[in-house]
Amino acid sequence: MSHKNKIAELFLGCLQYGAPTTDNDTEIAMIRRYKFQNIGDDKKMRSCIDLLEDTECAIINFCEYQLCTNLKKDDLGERYLRLYGVLNAIYLQIHSIIEIAEVVKYPLKKKVINDFFNHKIFELRNIAGSHMVNYKTGKSETFISPPNRLNYFRLTQCDFKRDGQSVVMVDGFGNYENFNLRELVYDYNIISENWLISICEKYTGTLFKTNPNLKSKYHEVLNDLKKVPFDYRKLDKHKNVEALRMRKIEKILAEIEARNRTYNSGE
Repeated sequence: MSHKNKIAELFLGCLQYGAPTTDNDTEIAMIRRYKFQNIGDDKKMRSCIDLLEDTECAIINFCEYQLCTNLKKDDLGERYLRLYGVLNAIYLQIHSIIEIAEVVKYPLKKKVINDFFNHKIFELRNIAGSHMVNYKTGKSETFISPPNRLNYFRLTQCDFKRDGQSVVMVDGFGNYENFNLRELVYDYNIISENWLISICEKYTGTLFKTNPNLKSKYHEVLNDLKKVPFDYRKLDKHKNVEALRMRKIEKILAEIEARNRTYNSGE
């Protein structure tokens, strides 16, 4: 279970803490217990938590297999499907985190938005996963010119690697950039994990203000998550396959060398 999944469980625990206590419990009273602002925020929060968990499943699957689930069958269609899938999973997860920050009135929400929207993975999603033929260029992109113009892109198939380390986008003005999708996903995961920890820490501090024991338990879990970030790289199943393949090759080479030594000594 990734840290983001664990944080989602903590948020679910917060919703359970503020759940109706009697049949006559009013929505207004419930919202006050949650420390929310608007009626319906509890349902919105639950939707955001579900989306966070669902998209995390897709992101974890990408970290396991990148753009190809079967190394023996390199399917170009699968590569495109998984590219569009992981980019839009991240896009949806970003917005789930932003909405959680909004519901709990997280004071650094604008910083959260800036960190996500200025990340290269967000730019790649907009270029490759949403507006490939009608992209409005902004001022933050480093390889697109001129700014504030409609642009269009194509993905160069010859550089489209199944390990996700090379996604080359060419724009309508002759500019290009090579995105290392795998590294961008890893980096995004660190940023999103850190923001979720901070948001959950702030919210539970407010929610459990009158329950210091429960607050302490939640913050103890969050502090443990801070100490050791979740290592998405270790999920790479292809890395294990390649390592096993190399060991087999080394074993075969060693056997050949041993036979040659035996043959030469016989001479």
